[in-house]
Amino acid sequence: MEAAQTALAAVDQLAIEIVEVDRSLALEAAHVKAHHSLSYADAFVVALALQMGAKVVTGDPEFRQAEESVAVRWLPQE
Repeated sequence: MEAAQTALAAVDQLAIEIVEVDRSLALEAAHVKAHHSLSYADAFVVALALQMGAKVVTGDPEFRQAEESVAVRWLPQE
């Protein structure tokens, strides 16, 4: 429990916005999942990027298959 609280406190310090999943986002993620072999969580990443007009920033090669749908900024591989 202490480790979880420490991790949540660290996340709270980041300059990020937690986005609640609403019906529209869930349906968009389902559409993405139906058309790409992405994980469930990654489908939400793509759906949110589409809704916000944003890029996906990642080094995960799984997102290569979604590049036709969303802009991806690739992190360098080390």
